[in-house]
Amino acid sequence: MRVSALGPYNEHLTRDVGALHLALLVLSVMAWRRPTPSALRMAGGAWLIFTAVHFLWHSLHLQVHPPADQIGNVIALGGNLALAILLLLPDRPVAAQQHVTVSPEQPS
Repeated sequence: MRVSALGPYNEHLTRDVGALHLALLVLSVMAWRRPTPSALRMAGGAWLIFTAVHFLWHSLHLQVHPPADQIGNVIALGGNLALAILLLLPDRPVAAQQHVTVSPEQPS
């Protein structure tokens, strides 16, 4: 991908985007370590906002890249968008949690 086609380097923008990715990493690790429905939805919502805007911008500016990079951008960024959406899906009951374990009766 030709990053130079997108304009001159901007250190402030680069640092801000790096900080954004680090913040998303912290949120994602927290949701992974304690995967409650609300934590997963919070991480999914944060990733959805970021990836939707990112995907839209790149989709509207594909013309600056060669065809192979255009396809790669759409697949990679679209995949990230799909993963974020998956985190927002409703809870599904876990089969193991639905079954009550009955211990064998002991003779009295």
